[in-house]
Amino acid sequence: MIPFTKVCTALILSSLLAGCVIHVGSHQDKGDISGVFGSISVDPHSEAGNVSAVNGGVTLEDDSSARDVSTVNGGIELGERVSIDRAETVNGGIEARSQLSVRSDLITVNGDIQTATGADIGGEVETVNGDIRLQDAVVGRDVKTGNGDIHLLGNTLVKGDVIFTHEHNNNRFWSWGDNDTPTLYVSANTRIEGQIILRRPVKLELDDSALNNKVVRRYGE
Repeated sequence: MIPFTKVCTALILSSLLAGCVIHVGSHQDKGDISGVFGSISVDPHSEAGNVSAVNGGVTLEDDSSARDVSTVNGGIELGERVSIDRAETVNGGIEARSQLSVRSDLITVNGDIQTATGADIGGEVETVNGDIRLQDAVVGRDVKTGNGDIHLLGNTLVKGDVIFTHEHNNNRFWSWGDNDTPTLYVSANTRIEGQIILRRPVKLELDDSALNNKVVRRYGE
């Protein structure tokens, strides 16, 4: 799922270190960074290539940038005014502060996705087992979860669909049970250009009642 082969072909900087934190400063610009055992931190005002960890988190500090950001076992933390092409993790969440710019997708399997104000995401926002919380964000494609809540706050714009998939706790170690019903909350000023597609029962909290016309229930099919 995560293109680690790309990361391993470093252009300028490629690091495979164990049990430590890899710090990337502004003098180490535009290279690929990878780590197996340990976290990776990109300093403020720094520019990196692909950033990849296996057993560790990834942090991009304020005003930094990178291309693909990925990890397997760890979270991804993005500071203010961070710019990336894409972020993906398997076991961990994605959390961003204000003014995030993402050319493509934010994806996790087991974890939450949360952005502060002003995020501009060109692709999808997707998690299987986790919540999604977006504040004053623009999402170019779909917002999707399997087992979790979705909160769309402020002046968020979703240009695609909002989707609850039919995942039902398969291979999960989380506290939810199969009978728990997730919640979709949509604030009054949020706009959804596509549909609200429900492939499982969902509790709807829609401040704008007109959004009920966009709801498509496909569970039980």
